[in-house]
Amino acid sequence: MASSQARVVSTILEKHGYQLGRYLGKGAYAIVWEAYFKKWRTNVAVKVLLKEKAEAEFLSKFLPREIQVWKSLKHPNIINFYQSIETTNRVYIMLELAPRGEVMDIIRMKGACDEKTAGKWFEQLCQGMAYIHSRGVVHR
Repeated sequence: MASSQARVVSTILEKHGYQLGRYLGKGAYAIVWEAYFKKWRTNVAVKVLLKEKAEAEFLSKFLPREIQVWKSLKHPNIINFYQSIETTNRVYIMLELAPRGEVMDIIRMKGACDEKTAGKWFEQLCQGMAYIHSRGVVHR
């Protein structure tokens, strides 16, 4: 992300009590940063969705629904939703930070895991999926 864009993100976050931290990654529509939430004295993940890169239907239909669903989910194996902020050009989604990253990041760094670890991760995945399915949600 260009430094001018990082400054814009930092300014918006600071207005809401966050301090921009390190860059974590990016996807098709969004860039993910770590940030410090001063009120709770904790680090969070901030997904910064760039509206210009997203399709209109995604912004008007799917994103609001995704945020609504995420707000309603409370389970130890699902990342918590904290807050969303919308501006003219971006949507900021504050989420629980997974300090070790995604499971795939761990596998890429350390290589294959033992069967016991894989079983534990799979059990946690199944518990999270069973919970969201019990709430009538289908994960894409």
